[in-house]
Amino acid sequence: MAVAQNYYAVLWFKGKELNMVFGLQLSFARVGSTVNFNVMEPLYQWVNQYYSGHTCIGVVLIIGKLLINFINWVKLSAALFMFIIRHECSHF
Repeated sequence: MAVAQNYYAVLWFKGKELNMVFGLQLSFARVGSTVNFNVMEPLYQWVNQYYSGHTCIGVVLIIGKLLINFINWVKLSAALFMFIIRHECSHF
C-alpha cells in the first residue's frame, strides 16, 4: 500500500510539495499506529470477558480486520468520489 501511495505522490507532486506529502503520509501512518495501540487493548479486554486464550485473540483480530476493511472502503469511496468530481469539473 505504501508503495502505491508513494508512486502516485511522485506523479502528482513535485519539489517542496512532494516533501510535504511524504511527511504527511508518515505522520498519518504514525497516528494510525497510535490509534491501533490505544484501541486494540480495550477491545481485547472487552472480548476477554466472553472468550479466553487463543479464541479471544482470534475474535479480536477478526473484529480489527473488519474495522480495517470498513475504513479502507470509506477511503476508497472518498477517493473515487473525488476522482469523479475532478473529472467532471475539468470539462468546464
